[in-house]
Amino acid sequence: WLSAPYAFNTAGMSAAYANDYVYCFGGSGTTLFFRYKAFESLTPTVEGVFPNEGSTAGGTSVKITGKNFYPLATVTIGGTAATNVSFLDTGVISATAPAGVAGAADVVVTNPGPFSNTLTGGFTYKTDPIVKSISPYSGTYTGGTNVTITGENFAVGVTVKFGANSATNVVRVSSTSVTCTTPA
Repeated sequence: WLSAPYAFNTAGMSAAYANDYVYCFGGSGTTLFFRYKAFESLTPTVEGVFPNEGSTAGGTSVKITGKNFYPLATVTIGGTAATNVSFLDTGVISATAPAGVAGAADVVVTNPGPFSNTLTGGFTYKTDPIVKSISPYSGTYTGGTNVTITGENFAVGVTVKFGANSATNVVRVSSTSVTCTTPA
C-alpha cells in the first residue's frame, strides 16, 4: 500500500530492495506486488540546466538534470519561481524560466520537506536587443540600401534580418548602433 506520499504501509507485507527499487509483496489469498523507485536521498542534487541561457523576458523552456528529484519539487531561477515545472524522473525536471535580470542566476530545486540544492550561476539571462529606429526607413525591393539601426543591447556578432532574408555587411558600431545593407 502507499498510505501517504513516499510512505509505505507495510502491514502484512514484506519488502525487498534491489536496483534502486522497492519491491513489496503481500496479500491474503491473493498475491499483491508493487514496485516503486527508491529515492537515494531527500536532498536533490542539481547538476545542469539545458539550455543554460535565455532571454530576460523569460519563457525559455529548460531541462534541469541531477539526482533525487521528487514529484512536486519546485524550481526557482534567480529567486523567482519557474512555471510549468514537470517531474520527468528522479534525474530530470522540465520548467519554464521566469523573467529575470541580465547575468548569471542561481537555479534551485526544492523537494517537499523542504530539501533543496542550488546550482550557482546555472542559468544566464541574456538581454534581448531592442530596435528603436532604422534610417532610412524605406528602400528599394532589390535591396542594397545602407541602413543604420539604433537601439540597445547589440552584442558582438549581431545578425540582422529583414523578414526572412539576412542583411549583408553587418557592422556592430556599438551596443546601440549597427550598420548593414538590406537584402533583396
